[in-house]
Amino acid sequence: SLTETDSCVRLDWSTLCTWANSGNPGQFVQLVSEFTNQAFALDMLRVGFNGTHIADDSDPVKYPLGEDVNKGWQQLAREWHGGS
Repeated sequence: SLTETDSCVRLDWSTLCTWANSGNPGQFVQLVSEFTNQAFALDMLRVGFNGTHIADDSDPVKYPLGEDVNKGWQQLAREWHGGS
């Protein structure tokens, strides 16, 4: 079955200030958008390759590769018809 996976982006204040005060207004929006899209894509790859199970509350200290965020492709393959 499919399970919803939430993602989050953390952008430090110094970068946000630098981007907000340089270039034109459209450039700020573009930089934030590109950063967000890349972070989400990297999250999808990280969980896709490393996810083994779904926890109610993820523990990034215990599972730094997102193993507890969702089942990844490799885990789904292991479970599909006994891994065959």
